[in-house]
Amino acid sequence: MRPTKAGFHKRVNLVRNTVGFAGIALIFLWGAIIAVWISLGPSTAATVCSIGGVFIGSLALVLFLWVYRLMGPSLELRLGNRVEDERPGLKYAFLHLIVINHPLTGLLEKFCSKIFHVDRRSATCEVQLDFISRDEEETYISLMPADWSSTPEPFGRIYDPSDLSIKAFPDIAKKANRWTLDIRPTGRGESIAVAVKHEGQKECYAFNSESYFGATTGKPWCIERYKLDSEEITVNAYLLSGGISREPLRFRLINKGTCIDENCFKLETLD
Repeated sequence: MRPTKAGFHKRVNLVRNTVGFAGIALIFLWGAIIAVWISLGPSTAATVCSIGGVFIGSLALVLFLWVYRLMGPSLELRLGNRVEDERPGLKYAFLHLIVINHPLTGLLEKFCSKIFHVDRRSATCEVQLDFISRDEEETYISLMPADWSSTPEPFGRIYDPSDLSIKAFPDIAKKANRWTLDIRPTGRGESIAVAVKHEGQKECYAFNSESYFGATTGKPWCIERYKLDSEEITVNAYLLSGGISREPLRFRLINKGTCIDENCFKLETLD
């Protein structure tokens, strides 16, 4: 997953600033070493300068690596909010997870940010989900890319001259645009929808960008092959960023009865 062009230039500038500060510090330190070498003479100062140079160089390298690591994204995947809503004749609930890129918060981190003019990087993220039985013996839905709630819905717009209106139509080409998202280090996080359930039905449905393209069950966002009719389902969530997949986090999806309140339809953390 490639960063955006603006994000790439931001990373280059941050690294350039860090290298620049470290380089200036090294120039002054080596200048001081040369001055000591001249004043004490080569025989006495050689050993002192060599040891001092190795120590200072190592210290500068460690400082650079620490600052560069500090700039890396700090990602967390955890439970998100439940959303209950209704339309005329229709009540439903969505379950979410949330991915957070934590900003610099500690005193040392903030001090470093002011000195070196750096901040955490944004991270291009994807979350993949699978849904399995409680005993993990049966896979209901294999790995599928999750859907970021803040991305534009996969619909196009067309002008209908017959009634002078703008109508929406499903645009399958936009489906993959909802699989990845740049998470900025704001601490607020971005949500992904995991499952949806309508009041009055026993089953719930896994949710992703394909859920917009048909109501094969007669209910919005419900596709037959994503149906989940067990009362307890294990959900494994894999967070991918920078081509690296983190260890999955495990959640329990509770789906009891035909209600959509928090006692009947919710996510819980397993680990």
